Amino acid sequence: SGDWRRKVREALPWPDDWRVRESTAVIATKARSYVLSQAALGLVSAVLYAIWLGWWGIGLLIVWPLLIFVLNFIPTIGSLVGGALPVAYTLLTKD
Repeated sequence: SGDWRRKVREALPWPDDWRVRESTAVIATKARSYVLSQAALGLVSAVLYAIWLGWWGIGLLIVWPLLIFVLNFIPTIGSLVGGALPVAYTLLTKD
């Protein structure tokens, strides 16, 4: 949200302190950088999975990359689950 900095300033007893303004700016920059890097890595992972699953003829070719992109935002566990689901689907539906 655009006004989270205002809310932080109102919640603190010293809202006009330069350290509060500088800290909120640093936090916003770091959070934005993290989300953008996770989105970029998720997009790369999703494209690679789509290529790989398409090569092997696995069904639900739109669902798996989308799910992998979303799950990539969950550290460690999301990537593991995102990789295991297409494998489990394939084992259950193919010979």
